Amino acid sequence: MQIDYPTLLVTAAGTCLVLGLLCFVMAQSETPLRPLRLCGFGHLCFALGMPMLLLRGGPYAAFGIVLGNSIGLFGWGLQVVAVRRCAGRPPWAWLPPAAAGTWMLACLVPAFMASFPTRAFLGGGLAGLLAGLAAWELARSWTGWRPLRPIILLLCGLHPLAQLLRMAAAALHGAEGVAALNPAMVLSGLAAIFACTVVLVPEALRRAERQAGARLAAAHADTAASRRLAVAADREPAGGGLHEPHPAGFPLDPDLPRQQHRKGHRLAARFARCR
Repeated sequence: MQIDYPTLLVTAAGTCLVLGLLCFVMAQSETPLRPLRLCGFGHLCFALGMPMLLLRGGPYAAFGIVLGNSIGLFGWGLQVVAVRRCAGRPPWAWLPPAAAGTWMLACLVPAFMASFPTRAFLGGGLAGLLAGLAAWELARSWTGWRPLRPIILLLCGLHPLAQLLRMAAAALHGAEGVAALNPAMVLSGLAAIFACTVVLVPEALRRAERQAGARLAAAHADTAASRRLAVAADREPAGGGLHEPHPAGFPLDPDLPRQQHRKGHRLAARFARCR
């Protein structure tokens, strides 16, 4: 049974649209899930760029080649930015426009536009590199059950593998070999997008819970320190610290030595009379 490629592209675009809207809803519901907005924008880029790929081979092939691929590369770059933002690392905001701009600049060269294998190599290499980088960042930032890391890396790494096979098919068999692997490329990309969304949600919640616990512990430490300072200030004598405090916590009377001396004399005189 052969999969119809245009139908698969439209279905995948609809799925990415639903996932993008879901990311926006979840980002609005919980503050720790705000990085999912970047992921949602990436899904919307996929939903917009995939149908444009159907324009290739027709009178508007330039729109499909230039805009469709550049929007898709921008979406993959946003996936990397979202994962790094969720992990607390520098988000690399320059990556999505750099990937899309590289493709657009290459399309300005007539020899590049005329060579299908060259376009397949550059487009597949950029998409595979971005997808592999997103998979690596997602696996290394996972703080849950450790055995899930290789599973995440394997599931999200299917798309870079499909891109490598597509590049090899372009070199060996030309456009026919690429067309045979296009469904695998779309399905693996859809699996990677879905896995990235599913993994980011619990990871963001888990990290937000840890940050809230750390802030609460710091607040308790500040409160305890403030209480200790207040108690020390209450125990300080009113004379500006001229007299040392008693070990029991009460200030010493400056006339206490004189009173003890008088009491000793009275006791000595009473003892002498008794004798």
